[in-house]
Amino acid sequence: MHFYPYSGHSNSQIMFAIRNTVNNIVSLQAEFDGTTGQVRINHWENSAWVYIFSTASTLTLGNISSGFESFLIYHPDIFLDTWNLVIFEIVQAQPASLGTGHCSVRIWINGAVSSTGTFGDFSSGITLFADINNAAIDICSTRNNGLSTRNSAKDGNYDVLNFLWYKGTETLFANSSGKKNSELLG
Repeated sequence: MHFYPYSGHSNSQIMFAIRNTVNNIVSLQAEFDGTTGQVRINHWENSAWVYIFSTASTLTLGNISSGFESFLIYHPDIFLDTWNLVIFEIVQAQPASLGTGHCSVRIWINGAVSSTGTFGDFSSGITLFADINNAAIDICSTRNNGLSTRNSAKDGNYDVLNFLWYKGTETLFANSSGKKNSELLG
């Protein structure tokens, strides 16, 4: 996703949250900390939030403060200066049906990859999704856990572009051994 955080907001803001659409239990949250610029991952385990990790790399704040974005609609010639490329990799280490295992998460911020955070314990029933068939992704906000109401205290003050979700068990791999080739067509 491309992420543009507005300056002037120091609160913790939800980038996205994964929840069960049947019971509205939120199982995972990615938060942007407006004070430190870091991304934080939390997982819902045994009826409580468990901190997984925070990124060492930080997101760059934009030079535009919230409220100014409506001005940009009428003045599209102004270039938005500081978009961050953020990639989340959240995978199960092995199928939960095997009964043992865990999940892992890595985050790339503008090309810099974080360490790997691990969470969950399949043997204890703690998985990434309680029910993959009823999973939803909430962008820029989250629900109060178990309720249908929004948790407005953690609403996002930013813009997001190009949010993509790939379902599967693959991990991100960048082959750096290749040779870049550029050609000029005349």
